[in-house]
Amino acid sequence: MITRIALGLLGFYALALVLAGARKSRSDAAGQGLEKAYLAIGMMIWLLMAGLTAIGIWTPARFLVYTPYVPLLLPVLLLGEGILRLFGRLQSKPRQLARAVRQGNAPRSKELLSEVTVADWRPLLHAALDGRYARDVIPLLLQSGAPPDDPAVLAKALKSNSTSLVPFLEHRANPNTVLPNGDLLLFAALDGGWTEDVIALVKAGADLTARDREGWTPLLAHATGRRGLGPGNWSGVHELLKAGADPKVAGPDGTTLAALFAKMPPFQIHPDRIEDLRKRIQG
Repeated sequence: MITRIALGLLGFYALALVLAGARKSRSDAAGQGLEKAYLAIGMMIWLLMAGLTAIGIWTPARFLVYTPYVPLLLPVLLLGEGILRLFGRLQSKPRQLARAVRQGNAPRSKELLSEVTVADWRPLLHAALDGRYARDVIPLLLQSGAPPDDPAVLAKALKSNSTSLVPFLEHRANPNTVLPNGDLLLFAALDGGWTEDVIALVKAGADLTARDREGWTPLLAHATGRRGLGPGNWSGVHELLKAGADPKVAGPDGTTLAALFAKMPPFQIHPDRIEDLRKRIQG
């Protein structure tokens, strides 16, 4: 009797696996990966239980009589996921949009953005930046009318591991935005070194004559290592000079770029840049 129940349950479970694997997924890449993981785990459980059924390993122990019910866990999980998806679809469109943005579901976000009138974009921008796929949904939000130069949003984008300032600057964010902590955007970006964000800000026209709260220009702040990672990055210094930074302006303590360059060991500067750096610094 136990064996018949086990075989019946395993047959039902195998059918559920086949149907689950045959259905066309409408999820994003992350959702499809989760579904494949469910199916893989389910197949391993099925193989294990089929083997145990074949040798009747649980029949001597009474507490193992219910082991054949274990394979039913996967269909229950799939059913629960389906119910959660249905519940999500029953939510209001703004709530669905917020959820899709937070999950980084670009196709669903695009669909909902065409149906929803957004009064306040800030929660959506923050939700996108808090998620793992901001690079996929931030451009959609900006294209749909989200403001590109909210200081708090730019500060969070600067620290994001899943996007950069580039999409904001492409939608005409102000490269001279003052962040909530009082820093200009360029100085805050320079704290991370000569990055894509800094390059994009310089190309967008960030003010290279500006000074931070201690009186340093971007050029000298980067050359001295006050803004950056360790000693001055002379490749970045060279790019700032090419972008128009004035090498003659001294720092608040009298430091000049020429004095820094004279003390710098040549091997710490890219050989292709030394001569052009010398010419630009000497004027």
